[in-house]
Amino acid sequence: MYNKGMSKANLVIISLLVVLIVIALFTLFYFFSSTAKEKINETEETKELGELFSYSNDQWKFEIKYPHDWEPLLIDENEESFSVGFQKVSESSGNNFISGILVSAFFSEEDFETVMEEGADLIVAGARIISSEKIEISQSPAYVFEYIVTDYISSIKYLHYFIEGNDYWYQILYFAESSDYDKNIELIKRSIKSFKILII
Repeated sequence: MYNKGMSKANLVIISLLVVLIVIALFTLFYFFSSTAKEKINETEETKELGELFSYSNDQWKFEIKYPHDWEPLLIDENEESFSVGFQKVSESSGNNFISGILVSAFFSEEDFETVMEEGADLIVAGARIISSEKIEISQSPAYVFEYIVTDYISSIKYLHYFIEGNDYWYQILYFAESSDYDKNIELIKRSIKSFKILII
């Protein structure tokens, strides 16, 4: 799938996928430092809705609800992509491991199925797949993967969605230590189910 004739846009997308999968944890740890805690832009809306808060972004045309005790943090924004994280420190972990949700929007001229296939190849190459299926989110085609990445220090479990939009395509990534993963999974699934692509 990787060849010398690969387009620049394609390389950018693959690079972003790799970054999201490999360094999502480190990014959220980094945002615990005082210099990295950049709050969400004032033009973006956050409302209290019981157990879940609502986050919306008109520019990147999406909305998602997230657990009320998780903190939203802007992670990255440029002309081709936007990422926002929602994080929580695990109460049971002595090393303060962070559970998190990462939502990203991408602009790409590449066909979604091509992007999806390349993303799936990256996941399969670096993880133990638990399940995968094609579904629909916000009335749009989507793929979901559940997988585990294990190293000498920890075992991290992921729930990873790729969603096709009109102007953009989206990723939602939930991750936690395997021992903590199930503690939040029902709330996380409610959060992901709430994802909407906005028509503006």
